[in-house]
Amino acid sequence: MACRVRPVRHHGRLGDHGDPRAHEDIHDLRRRLGAVVIASTYDGETVTAEQLKVAGAMTVIMKDAIKPEPGPDRSRDSRR
Repeated sequence: MACRVRPVRHHGRLGDHGDPRAHEDIHDLRRRLGAVVIASTYDGETVTAEQLKVAGAMTVIMKDAIKPEPGPDRSRDSRR
């Protein structure tokens, strides 16, 4: 059985306001991270990141990890 995978296209910096799809990308990332099962209750019910209200924080961390903004020491225009 073949697995179909949609090719991922790079649309610039995730969350970049210049890209019309970036808004959708960041919301899709938050939705997916919110669905991550973090724990289960004693009754066996799952507890998701969204239920713990940590999906937003996870999204910010992942956004910066995927495409970090250049800082003073990582700038493209190094004048040393």
